[in-house]
Amino acid sequence: MLLGRGGTMKRGFFAAGLSSLFCMAVQAAAPVRVAHPVSIYHAIDTPTSEVLEYGSFAFTTRFFREGGVLANMAFGVFQRLMIGASFEVDNYIGHEAVDLQRPELQMKFRFYDGDGALPAMAVGYDGQGYHFDDSQRVYLDSKRGLFLTLTQELLVSGFEVTAGGNIADFERDSVKGFLNFSWTAPGGGLNLVGEYDNIRHSRTARLNAGMNLLFSPFLQMGFHARDLIGEETKGNSSEDRRLERIIEIRYRTSF
Repeated sequence: MLLGRGGTMKRGFFAAGLSSLFCMAVQAAAPVRVAHPVSIYHAIDTPTSEVLEYGSFAFTTRFFREGGVLANMAFGVFQRLMIGASFEVDNYIGHEAVDLQRPELQMKFRFYDGDGALPAMAVGYDGQGYHFDDSQRVYLDSKRGLFLTLTQELLVSGFEVTAGGNIADFERDSVKGFLNFSWTAPGGGLNLVGEYDNIRHSRTARLNAGMNLLFSPFLQMGFHARDLIGEETKGNSSEDRRLERIIEIRYRTSF
């Protein structure tokens, strides 16, 4: 459904603000930053303001319902910029015919590192949807599209909170919000994540949570639950809202 003039103006201000911030940040110096665990660059479904450091490569494989696999490759091409590509493979595990979807692109640019009082900030784009419906030829969970994130460490060391907004379709969509947190135990080894996605959109709002086992600075395995409140919000959605268990394996190295 098309939005009114107010919605159009909000989308316009959102896009203009992101564009202005990006142009100003291109002129900024890019100091060398300390690497974080791979999980902090992305919670479960939602992004943070962290980026892969220059010269790094990360590969993530997600195993989800009905034998599906979502593969993602990301590269730290500059100190503040990471780019990536991903693709979904449905029915990979099982006996049904394998259905490979087209690759999609991702980008994230961290334009401000934060200074204690102000959060770190990043802008990016994610074209990857989730749960492809072959009968309708669309993703049941649409792509994130253009997004803005603000990440700040709060209360204790290793606990980071991110707030952000995104818009997938400037013609038919409105800005959605999301919140996530990530806590890494002292000494590493364990990372806890949680997020609330699609705020202000009750039909698609999701509460997700999980943990990552950090076997080394280069390898981790995540066990997550998506749509913890799916049954409660099912009445607002035409989709089958059920809790989904997923497993992710992430590997990072340098090139």
